[in-house]
Amino acid sequence: MNPSANVNFFYQLLAVFIKELHLLRRDRGGLAVLFIMPVALVLIVCLVQDNILKVSGATTVKMVLVDHDQGTIGKAFIEQLSATGSFDLSVFDQEMSFERAKEMVSDGVWQVGVYLPVAASEQLKGAIDIQVKAAMTAKTDDLSAENLSHVSMGYFFDPAVQGGLPSVGTETVCAPFSC
Repeated sequence: MNPSANVNFFYQLLAVFIKELHLLRRDRGGLAVLFIMPVALVLIVCLVQDNILKVSGATTVKMVLVDHDQGTIGKAFIEQLSATGSFDLSVFDQEMSFERAKEMVSDGVWQVGVYLPVAASEQLKGAIDIQVKAAMTAKTDDLSAENLSHVSMGYFFDPAVQGGLPSVGTETVCAPFSC
């Protein structure tokens, strides 16, 4: 390639750049769009991101735990949720019913409610024992659905809560227990 062609190309590129600057100087609306649109985009993205952080747990979520079980599940549950630091946890045992807790969550006192029924720890322990014994003896007939008892935890959300919290809350509530 000819070296003078490269220099000529550079001068042509510089001329186009200067011409565009002159056009932008005359076009006040285009100049405004050139600088205002990126600023608007950054502001919108920041607002959306802030909303996502609030929904996903950047702020604490007010939660009630009604622990009628008073066993190992409740203790592990409280320990796991306290470790996250994302929940303002209120724990009740026999003094609050499932229906009353659900009503108070619906009224907005708490954002999330979790209910552990009586004997939930024993049910889980029984299911684990059956699975361990079946694994040790290589018998799979004990693993049928009739032989395994399921721990029925109840969880409920304030209807006014934004759309993302129920899915995040469900994942957080169920993660330690594979429900």
